Amino acid sequence: MTELEHLCKEVERWMLELIMPLQTTKEINEAAFERLNETAKALARQLKGSEMIPRRAIDCLYVTMGILKNEADYSRDKERVMQMALAVNQAFGAILEGLAVEDRKPLPS
Repeated sequence: MTELEHLCKEVERWMLELIMPLQTTKEINEAAFERLNETAKALARQLKGSEMIPRRAIDCLYVTMGILKNEADYSRDKERVMQMALAVNQAFGAILEGLAVEDRKPLPS
């Protein structure tokens, strides 16, 4: 398995670890989020400058953003869940732009 394949699998794994408890019990799994965020950033670094991107991993990040935004109002900490969605959005956008997350300009506040 290549590093890229491994990162894609890890994105899927941590996405499920984050989303399932949030949807079922409204619990926020901080550890899963941190792993997903770090993996997504690593994926963006790996794909930096690449014209070809793995659809499945991009889809997982996109779906995760949507679910986090949708579940925020029902979670125990709306602000934190929205911060998570924003962080996933940063990685998603970086991948689409062919950049590492660290290379992107910060969003205006």
